[in-house]
Amino acid sequence: MLSLRVKSFSKDYNGVELQKVPDPEPKPGEVLIEVEAGGAFPADDLLLSNSYIIEPTLPFSAGRLGVGRVVASGGGLMGRLVTGKRVFFGTQPDRGGSWSEKSVASAEFCIPVGDMPLAKALQVGNALTAVSLLRHVRQHNAKAIVMNAAASSLGRLVNTAAKMRNLPVINIVRSDEQIDALVAMKAAHILDQRDAGYEDQLRDLCLRLSATLAIDSVGGKMPGILLDAMPEHSTVTNVGNLSGEPVELDVLRQITGRRQALEGFEIAGWLSAQPPTRKLSIVSEARKLAANAQTDGEIRHKVPLKEAAENLDSLFSGTTSGVAAITVDPLTSK
Repeated sequence: MLSLRVKSFSKDYNGVELQKVPDPEPKPGEVLIEVEAGGAFPADDLLLSNSYIIEPTLPFSAGRLGVGRVVASGGGLMGRLVTGKRVFFGTQPDRGGSWSEKSVASAEFCIPVGDMPLAKALQVGNALTAVSLLRHVRQHNAKAIVMNAAASSLGRLVNTAAKMRNLPVINIVRSDEQIDALVAMKAAHILDQRDAGYEDQLRDLCLRLSATLAIDSVGGKMPGILLDAMPEHSTVTNVGNLSGEPVELDVLRQITGRRQALEGFEIAGWLSAQPPTRKLSIVSEARKLAANAQTDGEIRHKVPLKEAAENLDSLFSGTTSGVAAITVDPLTSK
């Protein structure tokens, strides 16, 4: 099969090459998927430059999330249940990647999407993260939350799901386009990082709304800024590192003195730890959220697999609207 392989880490994508490799074989609990399309998300961009939360062993097949049809099972009840179905799936670098003609994924994390439009089907992963994060917020008993990168696909899905729960969200953005996207969603609290007094505005809003949990996708200096703005005993939940910089905190003052916390949130591990009935409820809500969301209804940029290695910069240089994808010609998936 054809697969986009990463031979070396690089920010200019010159370490990525289309190669012919053996088809992956599913182990017990896994399934083999003929890929329809692989999503191109910010985390994929970070992975290519070795700036993501995991460090794959080189060389590896790129792409973490995709949509395709399950064509074989390695065994197990879940594998039998999804065989033959069109699914959203998450995979690992050593299991074929989603920027390939075929991939292997855990049957547990294959979510049937039926005839859902591709753009919405690719957003099931973000919807799953959004719903899971809000269940996590409930466990923290937070009355309001703060979120940066708030106009991203994940941010807008969090806003949609939070509105259904009457949970106030303080949204942090840094461009006019991002502000417009949130205004169109009728988001109530939007702060522009470019404003000189935005940190004071953030502190005032956190105090007024009793925001004690923040969802951080940026890393770097941002967790420290968020903790400074929130009350004592507050928590920053980190889900990404878009800044590409190490996290900076005043541990003595913030963690010890103000009894605040910084925690990580990894969706696969968190979801695996949930009881089966709760997991089914989360997956069901996420599928509905992705299908009904008013955002990301179109593929912003689509590149065929055979041309993707030369066009990765165009996939990752787009706007906050729509979804970017690497598509697979079904005639070649043999």
